[in-house]
Amino acid sequence: MEQEEKNGYTGLSTEEQNFWCVYLLDMEVDNGGFHQYFVNSSSDYAFNVLWALEQVGASNASRIARAAFAAIFPEGVVPADQNERYLQLEEFEETHPQFSKEFRDFDKQYYCDEDEIYIRLEAYARQHRFIVE
Repeated sequence: MEQEEKNGYTGLSTEEQNFWCVYLLDMEVDNGGFHQYFVNSSSDYAFNVLWALEQVGASNASRIARAAFAAIFPEGVVPADQNERYLQLEEFEETHPQFSKEFRDFDKQYYCDEDEIYIRLEAYARQHRFIVE
């Protein structure tokens, strides 16, 4: 998103922030699952993504993401710092070797895309009159 590159996340409108959070989550999970989302900088914005999913009308994806967050991070709070997230994730994986199967289960649920996220994102951008490039 050009606006994010120019002004940073905080320079975006609330609606653009919602769009950006959901877009990043969807891109990462579709590409490499929740594990990829957690280890990459995209989840720096996880603090907003559950609410943003609800705002774009993706309540099923919000439910799945909330469950994935809660399964790994204390109280479901994903650290904004990438290094801290990585360390917590690594520690969790060491103490829960069976968790890779659960990751796959969250991923599979998300991949069903019952919310049709891209369609909802496009409609959300139009509704709030901003252009996504």
